[in-house]
Amino acid sequence: YTYVPTEYAEAGTSVQIRCEGELYDATVRDEPLFDPSREKILGYPR
Repeated sequence: YTYVPTEYAEAGTSVQIRCEGELYDATVRDEPLFDPSREKILGYPR
């Protein structure tokens, strides 16, 4: 999850996100994704 500048905020826009020095391909989504337990962002159940 990240915030992007408004010029990249249209749904479907392809972007690259840098996290801890690594680049990842991503696609801007229409609705916010909700992950209250942070399982998706951490990659494992808590």
